[in-house]
Amino acid sequence: MSGIGFKSVFLITRHPVVISNGYRIRFHDAPTETSELGFIVPEWADHPTNPELAEFLNLSEDELPTTVILLPIREDKVQAMREQLFQLSPQLVLFLKKIEKLSVRQLSRKASVRDMSVQRHITPLPRECARLIDNDCTYSLVRLSSVGKETVYHVWQQEFPVNEDHELDQRRHVRSWMVSLAFPLKDDYKDVDLFSFLPTKMTVGLPFIINADFLLVSSRDNIRFDSKWNKGILSCVSRAFISAFLFLLHSANTLAEHTTTIKSIYRYIPCENLRVRELASVRDEIIQQIKCQNTVLLDRNIGQHFPGVHTCKTRLDILTTSGSGPEMNFFCKPSMAFSIDSDFRALLQSAHKEGIPPPAPLTSQKFYIVDSQLEKGCHKVLTLIGVQPLTWDRYVNCVRDHKWVENLPEPLYVKLLVFLCGSQKQKHNMPSDVPFIKYLDDGKVMQMLKLVNKDRTTVFYTSGDKDVSILSQWTPVFKKWIDVRFMPNDTIQAIKELDESKSSELFRWLEDVAGIFQLTVQTYADKILKLCGRRQEEAIALNATHFLLHACKEY
Repeated sequence: MSGIGFKSVFLITRHPVVISNGYRIRFHDAPTETSELGFIVPEWADHPTNPELAEFLNLSEDELPTTVILLPIREDKVQAMREQLFQLSPQLVLFLKKIEKLSVRQLSRKASVRDMSVQRHITPLPRECARLIDNDCTYSLVRLSSVGKETVYHVWQQEFPVNEDHELDQRRHVRSWMVSLAFPLKDDYKDVDLFSFLPTKMTVGLPFIINADFLLVSSRDNIRFDSKWNKGILSCVSRAFISAFLFLLHSANTLAEHTTTIKSIYRYIPCENLRVRELASVRDEIIQQIKCQNTVLLDRNIGQHFPGVHTCKTRLDILTTSGSGPEMNFFCKPSMAFSIDSDFRALLQSAHKEGIPPPAPLTSQKFYIVDSQLEKGCHKVLTLIGVQPLTWDRYVNCVRDHKWVENLPEPLYVKLLVFLCGSQKQKHNMPSDVPFIKYLDDGKVMQMLKLVNKDRTTVFYTSGDKDVSILSQWTPVFKKWIDVRFMPNDTIQAIKELDESKSSELFRWLEDVAGIFQLTVQTYADKILKLCGRRQEEAIALNATHFLLHACKEY
């Protein structure tokens, strides 16, 4: 009965009894006639005896616990106590290391009428994760079970030296603070999140629980925010958080059996403003710690190049990794990470699967692309910690790598054109010096057209089978007088395989941006007739006649 609850116990009982190792001690809530001191003093209790106790608990005398505390409930408290006891939260024993199970039974003389318990199970740390933990830290997976329900927590504990500026006389023998953070696996935790071994009544709005030796107000409802001792503890929370956060990131693959994914760990970053303004600095310090560390998971499926393998113990100005082989994950600082358009990411992923090296900017190691799943589910968190959308000039630099563009299979090249077409709607235009339009030169060798050259190099496309057949035969004949170059037929075919609205939109964009129009037999015949009018030469007239006869015959 010493420590927590020694005085408060008299709120519910007048005569508590402690039975332990042969001693039977009773207390009274007021001085007795035999007590001359005027204080609450212990006295010997003859009852209950061990046989009486065993009968009441429906146990044999050998099964009696070593220590039994009896609290005869005051009559005016019986109903309230009964209801409260059967509503005990499993979190009650989360940080009480010496209590594994807390049971409540409502007994009658004959049988148990009502029964409930909260139990604490600790799963040992996997051996491969031990190397990630410093000597002043510990980790455990704690399961709390109650009435058929189970809640699971990652519990991180870290020791910090007490700073002289925060020492108190009442804690003068304490040389270190032990700060514990509990991260619930379920993402809907909205319960008390500030503990001083037992829960307070504070719901701050954090997505995790803080526990430490806080000084509390007399009601134990809140911590004392004016205490320099508490301020010292709170100043350590952000450092404990970043240590725990990095550990969870780098051990997520090992902890996967406990339904822990890397993406789920980011929900522990406090995005929302806290309900208690005195703790706003704790949130701000956590965000700042996240920004300074390699905390952003990167996409390993788009071919971007990473430096050599480093562990989480390496310098903070380079990438860190976790796992090995195909399960290896890479992380960088938020300032070096960027989110990208989903269509462009899909293009990069498909090209990577085809074995095509990524565009040059993704091999420079000057910036990195965020993991796709993380970007989908944690957009708000990423924005908060400083991850920015990839700028248009960086997209342009990817397209500027003409070797990458040339190596793209036609379906992927068309996806790139669709992306560029859609970007123009957002006022993003391709610079005129970037070669990105495929066409065939006189020798049928594929070239890339810059927009700056669109007036000097006239490029067309054909789509009808008859047009392709006739024009492929006659354009070389008139090459001397009419300079015509075509986009590859495979490219046009890939465009036509898009849905009709997207295909039409892309053709219109090619006309507007690059001056690429459809060339049919009819429009080519118009060009030849105009040529005949300008150049009255026998060779031109003869070839024009043969062309028209051929065209009429085919059509």
